[in-house]
Amino acid sequence: MNKVYQKISEKIINDILQVKPGQSVILYAEIHNVTEPKDPLEEIPFLEDIAISLRKKKALPILDISTENLHKRFFEEVDDNHTIQNDIFSIWINGADYFIDFSWRSNPMFYKSIPEQFMKKYKDMSELYIKEITKKKKKIILLGTPTKGLAKYYNIDQDLLIETFYQSIDIDYLQLKKKCLIFSGKISQNKNWQIVTKNRILQIDLIGKPQSLYGEFQHNPIVTLPTGLWKQNLLSENCNGILFCDYIYHQEYTWSNVQLIFNEGKIIDIETEFPQENTKLLKTNLRTQIKSICLNYGLNENVRKMSLYPMFDILKFGNLSMTILLEKHEFLLLSQNADLFLREVKAPI
Repeated sequence: MNKVYQKISEKIINDILQVKPGQSVILYAEIHNVTEPKDPLEEIPFLEDIAISLRKKKALPILDISTENLHKRFFEEVDDNHTIQNDIFSIWINGADYFIDFSWRSNPMFYKSIPEQFMKKYKDMSELYIKEITKKKKKIILLGTPTKGLAKYYNIDQDLLIETFYQSIDIDYLQLKKKCLIFSGKISQNKNWQIVTKNRILQIDLIGKPQSLYGEFQHNPIVTLPTGLWKQNLLSENCNGILFCDYIYHQEYTWSNVQLIFNEGKIIDIETEFPQENTKLLKTNLRTQIKSICLNYGLNENVRKMSLYPMFDILKFGNLSMTILLEKHEFLLLSQNADLFLREVKAPI
């Protein structure tokens, strides 16, 4: 057994799921035989170690392993007349106490291989899967285990991606919870803040309730790992000033060193320090109608480097970011090493 896998497996089983003897856990993974035929078993060693840890806990691991090619063929070759009924799907869900999905978002290159006319069917099945698990009051962990396809999609270093993934889930979840709650308590004392980036100032107002993600299920039966994040919505129309972004992420695209000028929640000007690919796409997206803005603060100290994978970078301790929901229901993530000040106070939080 890999010592790193074993250590992480025990934390997931004992600290997050809190599995008891006699319970069962469905472990779902895919063999990547569409986009990564030379190394299709990337998720399997980690899955095996979690299965062994479950058996040592006197719990039952149920392996549900499919292939990308079979997954793709289901959508392309099985028509609506052969769709599985919800009650049959429910029987499968009732067969376990917990679920761990190793393949969630692990390979965007695979989804690009599915013809557009079948994507709706894929999304509908995914929504049904989550809906039924929630309805049955089951618990699921979504592990986006990094693959070559993920690294290729974002054009980033796969070794750094894998290193970051395992470091970020090998964390003391009790201490992470304390950090998240302490930070939330501090920032919730005031609604009026300003973000300072390279002598630029963006004024913001927080609204609604904050959310802290630290690996507990609380009111939501879904936990995504890695975790360690505080977030809260902003009053969009009160965003005024200038924000300098170290990185902006959108789908598979990344831009660096971008200055944005906000006026009453609208981005009225965009400047880049040097020519970058797809800048026109960035400007088109940023100048569309903004539906909502969420402020994020990373609290996972085991995320040590920026990997340029947004789902990991957003968790890096001290990394301040903003998630922008656009009119087209697409997301942009603005990330920066910034200072967060109260409006009238000259020291960062």
